[in-house]
Amino acid sequence: MGRVYVEHPVTPELKAELIASGARIVDARFAPPGADIYKAKAEAETAPEAEPEAKPKPKAKSKRNAAPAKAAD
Repeated sequence: MGRVYVEHPVTPELKAELIASGARIVDARFAPPGADIYKAKAEAETAPEAEPEAKPKPKAKSKRNAAPAKAAD
């Protein structure tokens, strides 16, 4: 099949299909004028259905302004 110019990012399914057909995948930005370009799917179609929201990490307390430790006598 030769070279296939594809808009990146490439889905794993499309990549597997193209490699199975014997194609070499090349980023579409390197395509010569007039070359056929595989279009990437819309972002909404390829986005995961439900991602759990990440909880914010608690801020670490700064030791910069902490009171100095008392020396043992």
